[in-house]
Amino acid sequence: MTRAERTLPFAPDDADDGDAAPGGRKPVTVDADAAVPPFATAVRARIDATLLTPAQSAAAITWTTTNHDARSGVLPSEIATALDSYVDAPATLVAIQAFNVAHPTAPVALGSGAVDAVLVERIHQFQRKVFADPAQHDGFAGQSTLDALGLIARGGSFHNANEANAPAQAVLNAHAGQISTLSNGEFTAANWFKHMTDPPYLGQRSKGGHGYHLDLLRKLRKAERQLLTLSPFKDMTPVELGHALGIDVEPHGGARPEDATADMHTFGLAIDIGFIRNTWVHSADSWDALKHSELLISGVALPGGSAPELWDKLGTDPAGTGPAWDRLHQLSDDLIAYFKLGTDDTELGNVMTARQSDTRVVKAGETTAKAATRWKGIIAADLRALSGDDFASSSGHTPPSDGFLTLPKELVVALRDNACLAWGAIDFGPSSQGSGDIMHFDTRVTGIGRLVCGGALPTQGHPCAPAP
Repeated sequence: MTRAERTLPFAPDDADDGDAAPGGRKPVTVDADAAVPPFATAVRARIDATLLTPAQSAAAITWTTTNHDARSGVLPSEIATALDSYVDAPATLVAIQAFNVAHPTAPVALGSGAVDAVLVERIHQFQRKVFADPAQHDGFAGQSTLDALGLIARGGSFHNANEANAPAQAVLNAHAGQISTLSNGEFTAANWFKHMTDPPYLGQRSKGGHGYHLDLLRKLRKAERQLLTLSPFKDMTPVELGHALGIDVEPHGGARPEDATADMHTFGLAIDIGFIRNTWVHSADSWDALKHSELLISGVALPGGSAPELWDKLGTDPAGTGPAWDRLHQLSDDLIAYFKLGTDDTELGNVMTARQSDTRVVKAGETTAKAATRWKGIIAADLRALSGDDFASSSGHTPPSDGFLTLPKELVVALRDNACLAWGAIDFGPSSQGSGDIMHFDTRVTGIGRLVCGGALPTQGHPCAPAP
């Protein structure tokens, strides 16, 4: 049975394998390190005016009564307790009562007992604050909602993200003892894929619902908590934060249970953020275009022999993540400006005139008009070449004329410096298949991630890298 068939009777974030949770349950408590950071008091009391309709509320009550805890392994009371950090119950009741006053002929039935209209509306309000996708705002607390609440160590069958990858499992088996030691016995090679999660992160779920391992999720939350300490983002909900960061337009890349080769994604220890607009810049064509754009726009000759070599130099520079991001952002902006020249003859001519004494731009004995024609051909050739590899539209990327870095500096710094993740842009080494993966972050810097990673390991320049 396919994933879609399993989840058809339920809400989009539900995970259901069809088996009831066994008896003898243990209380399910919140994993504070993995849960969405608690909201400020004022945010908890802020109830969105769009409530569940009477029919939606009744359906959510029925579903919740049926599934919690018989199939999810989580009691309604445990969900209610977890929601206390996010949605105020009295404020929710007031909002429902106000709705009923305004709609006396079609009120929301409040109900009674552990599962009532207040509980399912609190779930709904939480979903509105953590899921950017309106399809997830249904009042049904499936796997993704439970994971977001931090109710992760649960029994039951709501665990569709627990998908193993055979090549990754072989690597885990080879390091079984060390994995247990590094996690103080929490994770083992045998139970590794039983700790997969699928919560929203900064408003977005993972592609295909494959999610992330708990080890990565805790690090992602650390970065999220750091972001919320910054004045521009203070007291924002995850949806608001994701929007402010400009990363609310697509799901994140997570685990890849179907991959035939072990990599950090197959362990559930990697996330791709902003895939469409933040590509992997590593080809020879990209290197040629970058050299041309820097020469024409900034008058700088790039050092090194490839893009990954340049990126690796930024990653090993003790100046840190912020300056590395600044340089990458400048190179991205210069690439945008370079391709704009290819469609603006006047500006291209102005550049030739301004740089006519630079023989790297205007050859000896060449007129500025001929130089402009020659450069227009070079720009067009670079655009064609990049559009066929690193920026291929067939892979879903935006064109090279849009640049290659839209991830905000605050997010990158929080993920690399505070969460101690490797940034694929600068931490994958200088090989042809190394650094330049702008969208990618993973746990290879320390701990289990460093143990199982089969690629380059940060040894200097990264703020969390262990001493050589």
